Amino acid sequence: MKKTILLLSTTLTLFASQTLWTDIDGDKKQDKIELVKQKGSVTIRCKLTAQNRVYKSKPFEYGIGEASLSKKRGGFILDITQNREEVSYQFRYEPKVKKIRLIGLNYFSMTGNISHSTSSKNSLNLLTQKFVGEYEYYSPTTQEYKKLPTFYIKYPIKKFYLNSDLSALVRKIEVNSDKYESKACKKYETSSKSMVSFIKRNFPHHKLFKNFKEDIESNSDINILVLEKNGKMTVALVKSTKRGFKLIGKNSHIFNKKDSISVTQRGRYISFEAGTAKGLEIYTFRYNLKYRQWYLYKCGLSKNSKTIKLKTKKDFGVVRFKDFMRSQFRF
Repeated sequence: MKKTILLLSTTLTLFASQTLWTDIDGDKKQDKIELVKQKGSVTIRCKLTAQNRVYKSKPFEYGIGEASLSKKRGGFILDITQNREEVSYQFRYEPKVKKIRLIGLNYFSMTGNISHSTSSKNSLNLLTQKFVGEYEYYSPTTQEYKKLPTFYIKYPIKKFYLNSDLSALVRKIEVNSDKYESKACKKYETSSKSMVSFIKRNFPHHKLFKNFKEDIESNSDINILVLEKNGKMTVALVKSTKRGFKLIGKNSHIFNKKDSISVTQRGRYISFEAGTAKGLEIYTFRYNLKYRQWYLYKCGLSKNSKTIKLKTKKDFGVVRFKDFMRSQFRF
């Protein structure tokens, strides 16, 4: 008897439905969104309080995984997780056509084996028709993972609704994701080889300490290289062009070998942060569009996350990046 009860309990849990109450049509009344779980698939049923009508989706197929609903302002989200994939569907109610429309789709996947796996995150906005891809690249040469530059593309697409064949859409996104990821990886490989040649040509006998562009969430075409030769650190600003790389500035008086080095970039500003025994020395440069030069914008000493010393503005906008000497700014 106990075994029979246990089996019944398991079956009920597997086929149980999730119910979400939220207002999706803006009438300030709670609407019923139901997730009906079946073996290997789930179906969404929506009952709007103000309407005597049920909106029903086609089955969303998945294997061993989980499916759940969550609230989103003006709509709801369906999340499906299985194996090494995650798919998120965002819906909202369209009052003019009285339909529930798909407005966003996120697709995340991991490929490769356990030791050499890479991930891809794809987002499709069906309102703006924009596709964004974020990919990782595993370099067998350096045995390191690199986050590739974010991939943006215009993605013309028709309107999809709750009762559309959304599984076919996901399969299409999956195919395109592989194509875009392959293109991004090839572009990165080509760019990496070109950068190695550029460094050998312009900085012979230097060792690349780090290319900080890979850590900066920016669409900037400026590579910020920190190179080392015989204990001397050199910062190089290298612009990416269609023909290759172009050196636009270098300076060997920003960092010392003993410094804890960090670089941040935001728009026309680049900040070089040198961790020392005194604290964090910060030197920020701003790009002058008129003269096409980087000039010192501000600098200071930060201790315990507070700026305790800040230099006057007499040198700001005057000292060019290539002429800057850190020794002139004692804190």
